[in-house]
Amino acid sequence: MASVSRFKTLGFLILAMSACANEEDKQDSVIAVEAKVFDITIQSQLPDSYEYQSESALVGQTADGHETRMLLAIPDILSLFQEDVVLSSIAHIEIQMVASEVAVNPENIRLGFMSRKMTPYSTWNSRFSLAPDQEWDTPGGDLMDLPAIAPDIEKAGVGVSHKKLLFNVTDTIIAAIGAGVTIESFLLQVLPSEDNAENSSRFFTSNYSHAYSPKAILTFNKEDILIP
Repeated sequence: MASVSRFKTLGFLILAMSACANEEDKQDSVIAVEAKVFDITIQSQLPDSYEYQSESALVGQTADGHETRMLLAIPDILSLFQEDVVLSSIAHIEIQMVASEVAVNPENIRLGFMSRKMTPYSTWNSRFSLAPDQEWDTPGGDLMDLPAIAPDIEKAGVGVSHKKLLFNVTDTIIAAIGAGVTIESFLLQVLPSEDNAENSSRFFTSNYSHAYSPKAILTFNKEDILIP
């Protein structure tokens, strides 16, 4: 499994990140922005339908008891689970989402970790609705027994009302790599609560403009990834 030996490197991984929209060198780190995040929206009221073309998704609970969730696939995070990855090279992993409105207590916005890969044809009932016998073990997506992550929230930019939600998944992913457990996908949901003004928030999807679409920021310790 993944070793923490300092003589190994992560140079191959950085070179393999051809999908990254930007790569920025810092004094002690390398930052890679993975913008080719794929997402799909699933709804309990439409358990056999999928939606991947909308520019935004109203994630959360409806007054009649139904729920909408967003599933995300991030290829470069999956590459961290390769056996040659050095745990000490991983400094920070953050998943960023942008919401046009946040009337929800941040603690009730949760990013969960999934044990099976989502697909472009995932629905509430099935991870791959085009083939038989592909149902989730639990309708709505198979969550791992890991604590879901609540976001930090900041303004998306000067003069705009949108909010950027920052999910720090570093510790969970490093622990999973160390334990030999692969996190296959991510699940965004809004939990109902009396603390919420609303029980849903509208998030921009990967179909929206690059500035507001979901992305992952991967930061590596430069001294551990540069090839001697």
